[in-house]
Amino acid sequence: MKKGGVFLFIIITYLITWAIEIPAAFSTHGLANFKIPKSLQTVSTLTPGIVAILLTAIFEGTNSLKLLLKQLLKWKVSFKWYAFVLVIGSLVSGFSLLMFLLITRQKIQLEPAYSLFFFMLIFLFFSPFWEEIGWRGYLLPRMLKRFSPLQASLIIGFIWGLWHLPIYFAINPYGDKTIIFFLFVFLGCFPISILQTWLYNSTK
Repeated sequence: MKKGGVFLFIIITYLITWAIEIPAAFSTHGLANFKIPKSLQTVSTLTPGIVAILLTAIFEGTNSLKLLLKQLLKWKVSFKWYAFVLVIGSLVSGFSLLMFLLITRQKIQLEPAYSLFFFMLIFLFFSPFWEEIGWRGYLLPRMLKRFSPLQASLIIGFIWGLWHLPIYFAINPYGDKTIIFFLFVFLGCFPISILQTWLYNSTK
């Protein structure tokens, strides 16, 4: 199962997410007269983590599942890695915001701190947290057995970025420019993937 686990993970993850998000995208763009519940769309973004956990439990057993989940609780790493993530995360976010403002010439109203804090807690737990169980917790270690860190990062960057396509259209940011901004998101997945692979290999 381990050899076919990568392909099965990708196929199932795409099938579940796209089966929900493609109809949602059609609805958002007025091409269908039905609505996909937001709760169901939220569940679709958790798919990578859910599939990773299920495949590990079913085909690799309890010990492998414990190892997968144990990574979530590993926090005793050098302080420099926490500092690095905070600094780089802030710089990347700031640069992204600056580029967005320059390209769109839109004004952004920042939410009150408590609203932003609440949003980040909810958002991180219900989307990126579960995504990373799949992309970096399940897929990356298996890809590193066959490819170099750079190759694995680029492959995952492509898979990860393309997976977002119907999700992005379902959200429909920026109207008729949706595809243009998705390309920025897609291309951004490659350097982020390289950075995350480096962090993963450095901290395990």
